[in-house]
Amino acid sequence: MTQPHDPSLASLRLHPGGIILGSLRHEPADPFEMKAEQLFRNVPASIDELQLALAGLPNDMKVKADPETGVLESTVDELRARTTWPPGLVITTPRKLHQKSVVKINKAT
Repeated sequence: MTQPHDPSLASLRLHPGGIILGSLRHEPADPFEMKAEQLFRNVPASIDELQLALAGLPNDMKVKADPETGVLESTVDELRARTTWPPGLVITTPRKLHQKSVVKINKAT
């Protein structure tokens, strides 16, 4: 009799010594997806407030901006070089830095 396929077990394999290798933890479909409690959301009203929101983030951190925002910068360093900031944009930054951390920018709803 065959067992139903369980995708959460797909990454497991049995080591010759009888130890199970792999992980049962769920990986989000979007590698940039984080839980709400792991993020800061800011609506900077000025370039100074944008600079505060970016404080402590590495210059080479990627930026993902929704197309309707008009933001074309792709790194934190490029965002820091801006001299103006449009009203009504939300900037979402991670509380803790991870290798795949990104800054997200979208319109406030």
